Amino acid sequence: MENKQFGFIMPVQKETDRVFGASVTPMDIFPTSNWLQWLPKVQLQAKNGIDSQNCTGYGTSNIVATYLRRKYTELNDFSERGIGILAGTRPPGNDPITVIQAWRDHGVIKEATLPFDDTVTFIEKYYSPSPLTASMLVEAQQWHADYDIQYDIVPTDRKSLKEALSHSPLGISVYAWAMDEKGLYYRPNNARDTHWVMCYNINDDGTLNLFDSYDKTRKVLRADFVPQFALRYYVTKKQKTLPIVKRKTFFGFLHNWFPQCV
Repeated sequence: MENKQFGFIMPVQKETDRVFGASVTPMDIFPTSNWLQWLPKVQLQAKNGIDSQNCTGYGTSNIVATYLRRKYTELNDFSERGIGILAGTRPPGNDPITVIQAWRDHGVIKEATLPFDDTVTFIEKYYSPSPLTASMLVEAQQWHADYDIQYDIVPTDRKSLKEALSHSPLGISVYAWAMDEKGLYYRPNNARDTHWVMCYNINDDGTLNLFDSYDKTRKVLRADFVPQFALRYYVTKKQKTLPIVKRKTFFGFLHNWFPQCV
């Protein structure tokens, strides 16, 4: 089976990687595991005659935007170009752990700051400026200062995926794309996963709902589809520590000068 590359590279897992259900990664608990009503704005990874092969950037961006919309009612539109540049993504793609770790380390910028617009017509321009400009890095670091983002690896059996979905949308690997006679997507025999997408729901019949970065962004995987890799995410606002302001009172004066007596 020939595998056309769409941007997903399987991570090399390490002993230090956190695993869902056996890690210290924090988690929010949401009342339903269906994230449909919080899906983000559609952003396509392929247009203007080029395919960025930045699916790990788009999938991760969709997940974080969906998470923050549900948790804080925020409407975010992140720059996937910026995510890819910060993560060192280039064709044929990247692995999703490298991408989310770069986001953790450096932050993210807005789509308006570095858009994938009609002027981006070749791959070298898509992945520029590299490195990002000083002002872009300042913007990314501001996000980093305001938010904490963490992740863990999810076992890909249905029970684990369903449980993890009550805590965040999931990033999963898929084969792109083969469709059966019912319009459901599947992985052909002996094929490997080539693409990274957001899974936002698992139906009662076992099929998986996806939000994709290609045309027809809403897709459904067959019930017998088992991803070859999956991640859960956790995002929260950092607590701001207010500076301690000394009050200029008579007792404060005594404390500063005669602390042993006050």
